[in-house]
Amino acid sequence: MDLSQHHSFSSTRPAAAHMPAEAYLRLLHPLGARGSATLMLLEADRRCARTYRPDALPFAALNWIDRSAYVTLHRFHGTRSGGKLAALNVLALDLDYRTMPQWRGAAPGRVAQAVQTAAQGLGLPLPSVVTDTGRGLAVLWLIHELAGAAAPRWRAAQQCLIGLFSAFGADRSCGDAARIFRLPETINAKCGRIVTVIDGTLRRHDFDALADAIYTAAGRPTRAELGQRKAGKAKRKAKPTGGPRGLAPAGRFAQVRADLMALASHWGGQVPEGLRNTWLHLVATCLTHQHGNLDMAAEVEGAARYCAGLSPAEVAAVIRAAERRQKGEQDRYFYSGERMAEMLGVSDDLARRLHLKQIHSEAERDRRRLEREAGRRRAKGMATREDYLAVHATSREKPWEAHGYSRATWYRRGCPPAPAAKTAEPARPAMRTQRETTPPPPQGGLPRRRPRPALSAGHQPLHPSPEAPRNRRQTPAQPAPTRPDTRRRPPDSLPDLSPTAEEIALAEEIFPGTIPAPNPLAAARAA
Repeated sequence: MDLSQHHSFSSTRPAAAHMPAEAYLRLLHPLGARGSATLMLLEADRRCARTYRPDALPFAALNWIDRSAYVTLHRFHGTRSGGKLAALNVLALDLDYRTMPQWRGAAPGRVAQAVQTAAQGLGLPLPSVVTDTGRGLAVLWLIHELAGAAAPRWRAAQQCLIGLFSAFGADRSCGDAARIFRLPETINAKCGRIVTVIDGTLRRHDFDALADAIYTAAGRPTRAELGQRKAGKAKRKAKPTGGPRGLAPAGRFAQVRADLMALASHWGGQVPEGLRNTWLHLVATCLTHQHGNLDMAAEVEGAARYCAGLSPAEVAAVIRAAERRQKGEQDRYFYSGERMAEMLGVSDDLARRLHLKQIHSEAERDRRRLEREAGRRRAKGMATREDYLAVHATSREKPWEAHGYSRATWYRRGCPPAPAAKTAEPARPAMRTQRETTPPPPQGGLPRRRPRPALSAGHQPLHPSPEAPRNRRQTPAQPAPTRPDTRRRPPDSLPDLSPTAEEIALAEEIFPGTIPAPNPLAAARAA
């Protein structure tokens, strides 16, 4: 059904007021519909749920009248909690208008009239059923049966519809397809009032048309517009199927041939020595990519007049090689512009002065591309980078760099200002060259001595010192040795520190063969 019919409604609408529960269920779940609906009883002392087919649902509901009963708006294969969604049936709103300050204490009929006026102002059709639930309104737009696989589309339209009527206290939990609504002619136990249908058109709508009207009212693109955007995006991203990007080989090498002729004119009509064979080979390569009946020999001989120094044999060799590639006997050459510029010694400055289109380096190609892009942006009225930074101080100053994190983190942290510049620290006093205190002792104690050899029982070490403590670490520190004073004269007599005969005999007994023989000279000197 075209929704344009609902922009202006007649004063006579189907009478939905005081609809009985049986007729309500017939309208909500018609005969022959797919799936089953669930009736649920929620009372203080009893809670139960039963699942019925649409043909048995109205008769079963007669046992639920005058109680706090609910019904599912959609149908399932099995129970609503564990079953599979069979069919989507309605777009619904649960309006808790009493929670909104502007509607607190208002009569249900007045709120229903305001909801219908708002729907017309948004370009939506009038609701199919409006029910006074005792403490709010249940507003339904019936739709033609929609398969359960379309649940994502239905959920998106449902959430958008809830957002349109948020001023009336629309409950966002209605986006759940398993949500239950109160059944007419039952009692709302919270307030003691009877649930009553008060208005509605009793019409069903096409889901796509209704969803497009909802998206248009919310300022969002319709499904058709999204499809067009998606197709345009895919077309822009699609790779060309007719070959590589850019010019076809025939068109590209036609431009290369024009560049070669421009170079020959720049050189005064004669190609310099050392480049003649290369230049003529490139001309023949361009001719191999041309279509149609082409006399290769005549074309190459005509270009050979720019290479006066080439012998007829060299020109004939170039012609034979080009004819083989033209016939497909050998692969054709596909030189890049940078390679040809290197072969002919063409600089980027010369390529710019001669306006060469193909024979130039990759850097020159990138520069020209950037110039074309900048020209395209200027033609569209876009600002340059300098003009943009002059207006946008944040992008110019980059305060996030002063904090040491990224721009996104700077925004997430509330755009903190850049820290103030640090003041100069006072100059530290110069280090003294002389230490005020003595250096600390080395850590770890004194180096461990070699273990002494085990002595037999009854032997004592040489020169025992009873006064010395056992623990080496507890030995008192000895004064640091001082340098001998050479100005003092040594004493006339020195103490005899040589071992005695008994000590030598004892050492020879403990360590045989290690005591050297006595020196006769030393013995005579001692005597």
